[in-house]
Amino acid sequence: MSNKKLTQSEVNDAHKLQTRSLKTPTDLTPKATKEVGAAMNAILADVFALYLKTKNFHWHVSGPHFRDYHLMLDE
Repeated sequence: MSNKKLTQSEVNDAHKLQTRSLKTPTDLTPKATKEVGAAMNAILADVFALYLKTKNFHWHVSGPHFRDYHLMLDE
């Protein structure tokens, strides 16, 4: 690994590359992309809540089929 010092110009160029916005081609309007993002956030929140509920249920299984249910829910 090299110990070369970066010039201020190189640091500025790297910062510009890291902070620039992505220009992904789309037919959607800016308003529509925000609406899609909001809808996807809601879906993601629901999926995460379902995952947590299932994981919680997984730890509270009991009865004669404990091992089968435990392994099934662990997957």
